[in-house]
Amino acid sequence: MKKILFFTILCFVMSLTASAEKLIPTENGTIAYERMALGGIHIFDKPQYVKQIYGNPKRTQNNGTFSTFCYGQDESFRIRIINSDLRSAPCVISLISNANNEIETPDGIHVGMDEDVLIRTYGKPYQIDEADKTNDWHKIYHYAGYEKAAYCFLSFACRDGEIRHITCWYYL
Repeated sequence: MKKILFFTILCFVMSLTASAEKLIPTENGTIAYERMALGGIHIFDKPQYVKQIYGNPKRTQNNGTFSTFCYGQDESFRIRIINSDLRSAPCVISLISNANNEIETPDGIHVGMDEDVLIRTYGKPYQIDEADKTNDWHKIYHYAGYEKAAYCFLSFACRDGEIRHITCWYYL
């Protein structure tokens, strides 16, 4: 089960770099960095801050370059930390929520809500990624921001009109 969950998350993150033929450009789609967070954690926050807020993770995956903190009974909230010299100090580089687990964006958006709330809350997305119906999602709405010389994204994977995954990440 854990391998299936990990594979699902990996496929979701990899889909964010889908081929250009599936992308539908939209207008604007930028939001302030302060609005780009999950569960009170932002990109570039330090691992110590994460543990101060959530305590020790249920499980930690470590491959040297990256560590992933897994929170919740079902490990549905994952925080990826970069450990290597790619950044000046270890920091958060992505956050994923894939269940209705009380993890929200600063605007109160969480997994399980109707996808219609995205346009009402954030406006038109930066881009929309569409997939076939064999995936766990049909559309991903991407909103962009800029912080510390890096592009950050807040992405919402939706299926059947419902938000299924929320990812906050930055482009390495």
